[in-house]
Amino acid sequence: MTPVTRKVRVKVPATSANLGSGFDTVGLALDYHDELEFTLSADPVNTAAQVMIEGEGEDTLPRDETHLVVSTFRRACQTFGLGRVGFILQAHNNIPQARGMGSSAEAIVAGIAAAATLLGGMALGATSAQADGTVVDNTATFTFTADDAAQLTSRTLNFYKIGDYVKYGTDDSAGYGVQTYAANKTQVDAALGTALGTDYNKTGIDNLAKALADGKLDQSITRPWAEGNTRKFAEALAQQQNLAAVTPAPEFTVNGTSATVTLPAGIYLVVDNTDATAGVTKAVPMIVSSGEVKDGVLTNPTKGTTVNFKNSAVEEPSKTVSATSVSLGQTLTYTLTGHVANPKPETFVFHDIPSVGLTVKADSFSATVDGNSVAFANYFTTDFNSLSDYKGDGANEFTVTVIPAKLAELAGKTIVVTYKAVVNSEATGNDVSNKLVKNDGSYDTVITKLFSFSF
Repeated sequence: MTPVTRKVRVKVPATSANLGSGFDTVGLALDYHDELEFTLSADPVNTAAQVMIEGEGEDTLPRDETHLVVSTFRRACQTFGLGRVGFILQAHNNIPQARGMGSSAEAIVAGIAAAATLLGGMALGATSAQADGTVVDNTATFTFTADDAAQLTSRTLNFYKIGDYVKYGTDDSAGYGVQTYAANKTQVDAALGTALGTDYNKTGIDNLAKALADGKLDQSITRPWAEGNTRKFAEALAQQQNLAAVTPAPEFTVNGTSATVTLPAGIYLVVDNTDATAGVTKAVPMIVSSGEVKDGVLTNPTKGTTVNFKNSAVEEPSKTVSATSVSLGQTLTYTLTGHVANPKPETFVFHDIPSVGLTVKADSFSATVDGNSVAFANYFTTDFNSLSDYKGDGANEFTVTVIPAKLAELAGKTIVVTYKAVVNSEATGNDVSNKLVKNDGSYDTVITKLFSFSF
């Protein structure tokens, strides 16, 4: 497991349970605090503990592994999966030793809280252990890019904060951790459980911080976006009910093939509520975050980030025919070519309109995917209900539709469908034609000259 910060400061109060008739029953936190700063060694070979003490106990407390804070911190790190690390402990003690003011309890709480906080607060929330941390509320700029301006314009988006950044310490000694945004913790935990398993949907810990510290949430920088734990997490989270959205909705400012939005620093789920069109797909849910991570440690939490907006402009389909001239009774072969968008579209359909004089051979369909032959019936369905006896009339269409369950497999791939049509006795005039409906409603029309003979 990797720590999300290298330095943390913990502040723990004195306590007393010696309260008259409430002896060992009623407890009270007192206005005395020990402040302890833990700094992890950057050298993986160095696993020693260096202890510095100021104030109460500076002349009597041990400065080695027997120090109660050190031994508790070691056990907590082992429990949380961090392993043995080198660190410097600077203890500023104000709680008197052996005076009934909870110095031993303070030492145990401090060791556990420090280990948990170094790992992003996964075992204890920052406030539950009174770790000296504050949520970063400064803003960051999130930039979304696209291949085509149409992918960004007129989008209806919801932004859901799922992770806060927490600052520990000040100035040059500051470190940063992650904790789940409280308003959406129930939904985040449930989605992590779906994506990563029950180990990441436990009570009493920060499951998001644990998943990040364990390296379970990967980045999908390049297509396809249908794989990986973060994709599973995003999809599961988008299905959760009663997520608290950022309000008021932030302004999504589009400038050509990029768009920006300004939000408080942190981790967000972005959901596209825009209906898909023939030319642009709906974006898949996205997990985005500000900040910079170096060697597994979060730094500069307000640094802007740039991500690809995860939808696609749909390429226009095309059509070809096997011959430029034909006679009655002969057969033409038509080829339909299309590119399935990535991320997967909600549907993919070829709309084909044969002219008068063409009879489609329903049993002649075949297909390839990226040049490899596939069993047509396993990937596509056809619908000839608008045609009478499979004959064209120049107005009504038949369709070739990708089976919905195959869309994810075909996302980002080129499909080619071929079929045959016979020139029948109803062919009149100088030609027969076939029209493929394009995304914008226009047609890709192929025309074959018709030869006729007089006897």
